[in-house]
Amino acid sequence: MYESYTQQGTQPMTPVVSFPKTDHAPTIASSAILVELTIRTWAGRKKDKRATKEVNSQNNAATGTANVTKKLLGECEELKAITNYAEVIRDYHRGSTLPWSKGAELLTNDYFLDYNRTMEQMFEHFTDLVEDFIAAYNWEKQVAQTQLGRMYDPDEYPTADSLRSKFGISFGYMPVPERGDFRVDINAAAKEVLEEAHRKYYDDKVATMTNGICERIIQPLQLLVERIDFGAGDKAKKIYETTVQHAHDLLDILKVCNVIKDPKIEAVRLDIARALEGVTTDGLRNSHHLRAKTKRNVEDIIKNLPSLGF
Repeated sequence: MYESYTQQGTQPMTPVVSFPKTDHAPTIASSAILVELTIRTWAGRKKDKRATKEVNSQNNAATGTANVTKKLLGECEELKAITNYAEVIRDYHRGSTLPWSKGAELLTNDYFLDYNRTMEQMFEHFTDLVEDFIAAYNWEKQVAQTQLGRMYDPDEYPTADSLRSKFGISFGYMPVPERGDFRVDINAAAKEVLEEAHRKYYDDKVATMTNGICERIIQPLQLLVERIDFGAGDKAKKIYETTVQHAHDLLDILKVCNVIKDPKIEAVRLDIARALEGVTTDGLRNSHHLRAKTKRNVEDIIKNLPSLGF
């Protein structure tokens, strides 16, 4: 059986997850789960109707042509810290999962514990940032009053307690449906239509997932090729440490993303490992031979991806 949990607000986490039991070869349903992530933040922005009307009038513009949006707390550092960290969480989530459907991403069983542990840590830090903001909120309102001048309206500011509820993280796990598993008590003709629709839906999601893997492979490899594409007598391009590191990171990414242990994906991973063996940032900067060899090997990998079904 499968049990799921969703972490919301700031309550302690008590995850209970078990995976579908299977005694057959790996499938997506037996090798991964779906995870949904939602992050709520308070934008701290408001349209100022009076200022908007004045701007349109002063510029002889038609009503609705321009809008004046004000930051209720100006450049509040505590609020910016929450907003920035929310993006860090989203980036980690996107980098740890594969696209599946709107609102739900695919997370491999092998990576589940790492993902869950990291998300718990991020949740705790996010909560701390919210509390820092709430503690500074009344002072920031006073600062905003001096900054906004006539645009300041005390009625536009929520209480500290209600403001706390505008922030939160929730993430929950669900099983991946088995392909063709449609248990519905309907007549045979309708069931056939539904099963065909479900088959197409499932195949589309697998294609989306595969394309997502391809994008993660191609972009870092193409960037590496572009940065090392210069000869011994040419003007040297800047080769950044992160560019080389992102290419090496593909080895771990492909291991995590290979949900059904596809030998084609593993073959690509091994090709990348061979192409990057002994490749360092300093080596690429100083050796034309290493740049030429690495460029040739990486270009071959990129060229062969379509024939592997990516």
